[in-house]
Amino acid sequence: MTGNSRYATRYPEPQLDAIPATAVESFAGVGYPFRSGAIRKNDVGLDIGSGSGMDALIASGLVGSSGKVYGLDMTAAVTCPFSSGRA
Repeated sequence: MTGNSRYATRYPEPQLDAIPATAVESFAGVGYPFRSGAIRKNDVGLDIGSGSGMDALIASGLVGSSGKVYGLDMTAAVTCPFSSGRA
């Protein structure tokens, strides 16, 4: 995980530290979608164009074990590493 990617996207360190490093290293997003606090415990969400799965993994931590987050991307090459990122 590089310091530049953390600074550029302004993700809090604890959120980045809670997900697999491979998701952070492959991240290609442009912002921090969680600033509004719209995702809460028990929510169900869909991350369209999930890429490395970083946002979906962070969202899964926010919704907790009783919520669900689905990551959707169009290529198997992108979704295979994401599938193994969270048990």
